[in-house]
Amino acid sequence: MQIEQIIKQIVREEVAACVGAFGTEPELITLEEAAKLCSCGPDTIRDLFGESATNGFPAVVLGKKTHRVDKRRLAAWLAAGGLTPTFTNESGNVLPMRMAG
Repeated sequence: MQIEQIIKQIVREEVAACVGAFGTEPELITLEEAAKLCSCGPDTIRDLFGESATNGFPAVVLGKKTHRVDKRRLAAWLAAGGLTPTFTNESGNVLPMRMAG
């Protein structure tokens, strides 16, 4: 076997082991509980939740006013580094700083 194939096989086995450890059923928690787990404020979690389509945050919408976070996916998201370096948190009412020049 080539080294690439060996590495791919090891990665597949490790990913399968991780997925099996988490199970398939989500463990849903409130935004406030997620904030406590992340040691941040609930507003930060709400911001992450609102931009989950672009930042990968494990948001779950159960209804118009019922929002939850998948605790298992949150742990995996944090372990993977959370926000990527290219993520920007620019809301509609805040203009980004511009360089003078």
